[in-house]
Amino acid sequence: MKKYIAVLVLIFTLTACHTNELQSNEPLESEMQNAPTPSAIDNNTTTSSDDTTTDSITSNNDTIVTDDTVNTTTVNATIDLATVPAITAETIENYYKDVGEEKAIEADIKKLELDFKKKLIQSDAFQTQKTALKTQENALESQIELLEDRITINLPENWVDTTNMEQMIQKLQEVEIAEKQMEISIKQAEQEYINNNITREDYIQKVIELEKQKDVLDKQEDILEQTLESLGWDD
Repeated sequence: MKKYIAVLVLIFTLTACHTNELQSNEPLESEMQNAPTPSAIDNNTTTSSDDTTTDSITSNNDTIVTDDTVNTTTVNATIDLATVPAITAETIENYYKDVGEEKAIEADIKKLELDFKKKLIQSDAFQTQKTALKTQENALESQIELLEDRITINLPENWVDTTNMEQMIQKLQEVEIAEKQMEISIKQAEQEYINNNITREDYIQKVIELEKQKDVLDKQEDILEQTLESLGWDD
């Protein structure tokens, strides 16, 4: 009987120990509730990826804004360059006045050099005046260069028969002779001014008229030569 009771006590003791072991190995309900689920882990990963994507898009947007700014500047610069004032009749007159003034300054320098050679002016005064004249001459040359290629010479219609080679050759010879005579006339007018036979204003006016005629002759010569060359003419 005592043995039987001892066996029952042993069985009861083993059963109680096994139950406690199982309970200690099972997770607590509260721990299970607080544990992160797989979907939550996936969401966190997605959020991080979204943040990275957002940063990337923001960086790209900044680059695009910069490109737009550069393009706008280029367009504005093109518009500004396209707003150069057109050549008007007044502009052409002022151009030839500048040409006449430049020629007058060249003559003034020659007159000054003659006076210096004749010892009519001291060295210091000569250098000062010549430097001032050269400065004015250079400024005028810059203004003239800006306009000379934009001055349009309008010739009368049918001033020459471009289908008649013989007539064009004859006209070209006449133009070349007239150009040489024009150069002589310009030099004569300068010498008259240097010799004080005409005033400075009269000299400038002569130069303006002669330069206008010379430009017309130059235009005629260019057209005749180009047309003749296109027809196979070789001088």
